[in-house]
Amino acid sequence: MNLPKLPEKISCREGKHVEGPTVVLLKQTHGDEAGGAKVVDLVMSRLKPITRGRLYYGEGNPRASEKNIRFIDSDLNRSYGKSQPRGYEGQRAAELKPILRSAYVLLDVHSFRKPAPPIICYPGNDFLRLEKLTTPLLIETVIYGPGLWPLNGDHLYTDTFVCAQGGIGLTIESGYLDDMSAVDSIAKGIQRIVENLLGARVHTVDETLDPAVKKYFHAYENVIAAKKFAFTKEWANFESVPDGTVYATAEGKTYRTDRDAVILFPKAKDSIVEGNEVCILLEKKMV
Repeated sequence: MNLPKLPEKISCREGKHVEGPTVVLLKQTHGDEAGGAKVVDLVMSRLKPITRGRLYYGEGNPRASEKNIRFIDSDLNRSYGKSQPRGYEGQRAAELKPILRSAYVLLDVHSFRKPAPPIICYPGNDFLRLEKLTTPLLIETVIYGPGLWPLNGDHLYTDTFVCAQGGIGLTIESGYLDDMSAVDSIAKGIQRIVENLLGARVHTVDETLDPAVKKYFHAYENVIAAKKFAFTKEWANFESVPDGTVYATAEGKTYRTDRDAVILFPKAKDSIVEGNEVCILLEKKMV
């Protein structure tokens, strides 16, 4: 089949039988995330030809990855909403959207900017598909819930954009920036997911690996920075924030937890932008 012209640094593999799911595998949505890039490189170096469907793979933000910086003009992972941002990332999101619309599964592989263990983020609500799909991933922690969406419900993020189209959008955090300790096991898990979906079988994957028992956290609030927002301390990923804790302040506003919570993706002081997400609050749940 003749494919349309692909965006820069995006490639495609097709199975003999094109009928089948479309999988999108991205690295470096943020250009400085070396661990996530290594995961995708390992998967693609090991993967044999697929037998069905279609696999798109490559760099989300090639100009930023070339410079080893997070972005050029704005955060690509905040560029998939109803309004297209100006600058390079807005243009890049427009180029990637047609591919993402076709995705049955998106695997967007990232690295944390603060130390934390690997996690899976899923802003959808189909837990049967999620559990079946992610069984090969030796990652214990799964984040789900409305806090993974902006307060206005816009599909700004890559994973929420795919979920809004009816697909399964997953963000996989491989660990802290260039920490490679979990990279190989995550690559093996993603490889097996692709094999299961697209019919490629690679027997070098260790079939004796036991699936990880998943721990689920419900993301209940996407916290937005008001004017003069400041955290009360430098919070770490997955740090506990007890009920009633004042964790941040802003002009005329106090941010206080209304339950025992855990904080995720707390922004560094120099990354806080008024009106943008500054952290996500979680609570541990049984699913």
